[in-house]
Amino acid sequence: MTEMEYSASQMNNVLGNSLEYFTKWKEMEAVNKTLTDRIAALVADGIHIEWMNEDELPEEISDEVYSTMYACSVVDFVRLFPFVTIDGRKRFLIELPDREQ
Repeated sequence: MTEMEYSASQMNNVLGNSLEYFTKWKEMEAVNKTLTDRIAALVADGIHIEWMNEDELPEEISDEVYSTMYACSVVDFVRLFPFVTIDGRKRFLIELPDREQ
């Protein structure tokens, strides 16, 4: 094989490998976009826990309901109660007692 034939053969290998790499890269780019879009949709649809100051709780909460919510609350200078917003309504979290099986 002459030097020119050898160089041409090397160039074909490089071009072939580059085309294969480019094709795989484009496939992975499409997969990455699909996964990124799916993660964004899950995050947007996900439930996010928010916190409400004890002083901002609705006044009509009964003592019994307050007691069940209290177990989930935390203190960060003030007592905070966790809630999630579903369909524009605040849903407070409560802790249920463990049931023996």
